[in-house]
Amino acid sequence: MSAPTPSALSSLITTTTSQVSSSAPALAQVLALPTEILHNLQYQHTWKDLRLHQITADAALIDIPNDTPAKSHDTIPVIISGQPPRHVYIHPDLQSVLIQHSLSAGTAIPPQREYVIPLSIAQKDVGVETLAGVFDALPTREPIAFGKSYDTWQDPKRVLLAMKAPDGLGGDGTVAYYVCQEGEQKPRQNG
Repeated sequence: MSAPTPSALSSLITTTTSQVSSSAPALAQVLALPTEILHNLQYQHTWKDLRLHQITADAALIDIPNDTPAKSHDTIPVIISGQPPRHVYIHPDLQSVLIQHSLSAGTAIPPQREYVIPLSIAQKDVGVETLAGVFDALPTREPIAFGKSYDTWQDPKRVLLAMKAPDGLGGDGTVAYYVCQEGEQKPRQNG
């Protein structure tokens, strides 16, 4: 009896980790979760142009495995970036401006590259300091131009926190995404 054929996800994890295992064995060990999230974004959410990045000690963002891996960040060594097929989040104030100009977000504003932090639901070592380091490494978002007078809107930097439930022992491996923005956001009143 022969072993079953590995799944597409298992093959992807093996390929991705083997590309960096010779130059950075410690990094290869932490690529499994980001590769699972990347697979989820690509096949469940139809994101394009997906890339793995590493945050260096001096808050720079480098590509993996194309660049030589540097010393990884203590708690979040790898993040993902990609192009979603539609907007992940539109700020409520921007929604108001679009309504004033009778514009639809889907046609007036093209989706921008988004950044994703892969996390396990059991991970407890991600705090404000860690997120601040991630935001320092991210590029500023492109300003959005709209309206007849070419008004512009500047979104703050943001990431998606990709929280993966454990596989087995009651977990089903579900991935939930949460928007996390840099800076303070003013409180909003309902109604």
